[in-house]
Parts: sequence; structure tokens; C-alpha cells
Amino acid sequence: MCSTLRLVSFLVVVATIQVVDTEVVEFKGAHFEDELNNFDIILILFYSPSCGHCQKLFPEYVKAAGPLAVNHPPITLAKIDCTEEEGREVCKDQGVSGFPTLKVYFNGKFEFDYEGPRDAGGMVSYMRSKIKPGDVELKTMDEFDRFVDSLENCVIGFFDSATSRMEKEFHKLSLSLSGQYRFAHTSSNAVMKRFGHRNDIVIFRSERLSTKLEQDQVKFEGQLSLYNLRNWVAGNYHGLVGYRTLMNRDQFEAPLAVIYVDVSELAEKGSQTRYWRNRFMMVAKKFTSDVKRVTFAVSDVTEFRRELSDFGLNVSDQRPFITARDAYYKRYTFTEEFTLENLEQFIDNMLTGLLTPHIKTAPPPPDSPPSGDAASLSGVRWVVGKTFESVVNDLSKDVLLLLESPQCGVRCENVVNNWNKLTNKLKDEPDILLARMDAVANELPRPYFVKGYPTIFFAARLSKKKPLLYEGGHEGKDFLKFLAREATTPLQRYDREGKKIKEDAPTTRPPKTEL
Repeated sequence: MCSTLRLVSFLVVVATIQVVDTEVVEFKGAHFEDELNNFDIILILFYSPSCGHCQKLFPEYVKAAGPLAVNHPPITLAKIDCTEEEGREVCKDQGVSGFPTLKVYFNGKFEFDYEGPRDAGGMVSYMRSKIKPGDVELKTMDEFDRFVDSLENCVIGFFDSATSRMEKEFHKLSLSLSGQYRFAHTSSNAVMKRFGHRNDIVIFRSERLSTKLEQDQVKFEGQLSLYNLRNWVAGNYHGLVGYRTLMNRDQFEAPLAVIYVDVSELAEKGSQTRYWRNRFMMVAKKFTSDVKRVTFAVSDVTEFRRELSDFGLNVSDQRPFITARDAYYKRYTFTEEFTLENLEQFIDNMLTGLLTPHIKTAPPPPDSPPSGDAASLSGVRWVVGKTFESVVNDLSKDVLLLLESPQCGVRCENVVNNWNKLTNKLKDEPDILLARMDAVANELPRPYFVKGYPTIFFAARLSKKKPLLYEGGHEGKDFLKFLAREATTPLQRYDREGKKIKEDAPTTRPPKTEL
């Protein structure tokens, strides 16, 4: 990288785009984001003319532009001069801090930073490996049948012209959602005649999971646009009870109800497993309104063995298993007899808050009092799943929370040791609490998450729903400065900069009031 940029504001001018170096597009002007929308996939070089690394890269960049322009899908290469008055703010907004910087955008949106080779051949290979066609072409009936023969649904485009607007929008759709859903297209007259689709985009639901309770095929009939297509896929792809896997589980939003079965038995007509799913679908139909909407899914009992254990369920106990999560991702387990009435009542009770959630919790560690939510012998409070709400979300205290694991080792131990020393300095600060939790053995509620170990959050008294991820140093002085700055009420013995207050000096700064 060349030296760090000095980025300042610039005069707004009319945007223009110039094509230079045969295949490389040059961006100029203030309307950078609007111009991006002209390209499906684009790799942009942010550079400075005086940067030696940039000068070395330019010839290779130009060589790579030609092969990538005729790639399937086409990849445009572009550049923008970050030292010109028109480009400085653009580079700043895109997070450019050094030269050269390369970034990839899909349909006007940032996708990822380019971190591949800097020679022409390497750049072409790298981009082709990263950006593959979002859909496959089905040329024959046999290819079509093999593609749809899956437990997973798919989206298929039927086009008699490779240049139609619908075909182009379909490929944009498949590229933007590749990796999330299965896409294919066909121009085979035999296939189009068989299914009665021509210049249509259709969701095909798995034949193995077909049922009379919902359509096997859903055709797009809205106004053609990428935005509408994306919303249509997201709202219809999985149907009433979608097949949820470890790979696609993030597509199933809470509130969520899941039935766990042996999915290999779902394709068997008349099987008990198929009967259970169909009964599950009958209940799902009653929770599709905007007022009372719940996502329903079926998952494989073996694939989700670990998830079931988080609900306190043993796979060997019984089948089917049914669990649910409310909008806050609290967990619930269905334990009644499997009838339509009982299941519907279970979902209703979850939505109205009448159920007691299952919380994954470990016994309090040996050095904490029996209650599990009082200070430990070290001065740092232990938290477990069942005490998280009462300790971390205590509205009378600012809480600095350490999330650790038994395998964290010396990194977590160093934090704890520094905190133990810090508690002595905070002994006269009743509004501050240092706490720690084993994030593997205990349930971690949203919006908390683990970003490697240790992960540390600060839950201020006035912002319990929006805890702050701590990203500072791990020395005692680092934590003290942070707490002095972020504490809702100023510390009694330290100013906002973490400097010790002289005994005769009054505390002048008011408490924080922002929510």
C-alpha cells in the first residue's frame, strides 16, 4: 500500500464516465453510486497517479479487462482517481485508506474487497473463481428432470430469447442471490411445451415434498424489476413449510416453528413422517396474516441434533420434535400430544407471551455463590443463562460483560486477571459491574454475539437493547479509560478521561442521558 490518503471535501460537479484503456471504465463525478447501477458486476480500482504500486498495477489491470469483459457473466473493470477534486469524497465514502484499493460491486452494491493476485492472469482467474454464473442452463428434458429432483426448491426461467428484458433481469436476480437459492434457465422448446411456460420465471417446489395443500409451481406475475423479483423469491420460495438446512437456516425468520423428522422418509407416500409434515402445514396456514404471521419449516432430526440439544431435547427420546422461537429468538418446546388443536394453541401462546422459554444454562461455577448472580470471590460476577436477564439487563447498573469459552486459554485469563485488579479501583463505583460468562455452555440472547474469544460487550443502563461491542485494548488502564468515558453516571474517583480525581475536586460532568 502507498501512503495513507488525506481526504477532504470536494466541489460537486456533473458526473461523467469515460471509457479509457480500451476496456477500463473511468469514473468521474459526484454521482458515483448512481453510475454504479449501470453495471451488473464491476471491479473498481481506487488509485493515485503518484502511487508506485498503482503504476505497476495499471498495465496488468488493462490486460485483465478484455477477458473479463467477455466472461459469463461479464465483469467490468473501472478506476477512479482519488486525488482529483471530484473523486476524493467518493474514495472516502467507500472506505479507501491507501493505494491501490480494489473493490467489487454487484448491481450497485458493495460485495467484497479484492484480495487476489496483481498480475493479469491471476486477476482473471481470481475473479472467475469468485464470480460464477448464478444459474445453470438446462438444455434437455433429462437435465431439467435431474435438476428438479431434489428436496430443495428452485427458480427456473423459461426464455425463447436470450436478449429479452426478462431474461436479463433473471440473470441479475440469480447472480445477486446465488448461494442462497437454486436457479436455472432453459430455452428448450420441449421443456417449455411440457410445462406450458414461455418467457416466465417460476418457482418449482420439490416433487419429493409435494402436497395437495399448496401449489407445486408459483409463477412471477408482478411488475418486472430486480427489486420485485427478489421480494417475490424471498416470500414464496420455501412455501408453507420449507425445507430448512444448516446451509439455508438464516432464510427462515422468527417467529419460527420447526418440526424435526427423518427427511429421507418425506418422499415416501403414506409415511408417518409425511403425515406429520402435512398436519404441520395445516396449522401453518392459520399463521400467514400480517397480524399473526409465523414461519414454519421442516428440518432433519440428525442434521440438527446439536440445535435440539440447545432446546433440552434428546434425539433418542421421541419423534417428531417441534420447537419454536419468538420474535426475540427465545426458545420454546412443544410437549403436548401432537394434534392440530394443541399445536395451534402452542403457537398462539408463544405469540402472546404465555409460554415459559427454555434457556440453555450451565450450573454456576464453583467460585460463585449458590444463587449464581452474586459477586464471585474474585470480584468479577459470573453470569449463566438463567441469570443473564437479572444481571446483565439490570437497569441500575452499567455492565461490562466478558464472553469466554473453556478453550479460550490465556487470552481470556489475562482479561480476567486485569479485571480482578480493576475491581479494587472500582470498589466505590456502585453503578459499574464487571461480569463474565461461558458463551458455549450458556444461551446468549440477541443482540449479543461472539466474535472470537474473548468477546466483550458494554451494556449501559440506558441502552440495554443496544449493547456496545468493546474493541479496545485488554490492559487494565484500557478498560478503566473506557468505563470512565462510557459510564452513564460519571465515576466518583475518575474523570471522563480516566484520570484520578483529586479528593477536593468536585465532579462537574452530568450523567449521560442518551438512549
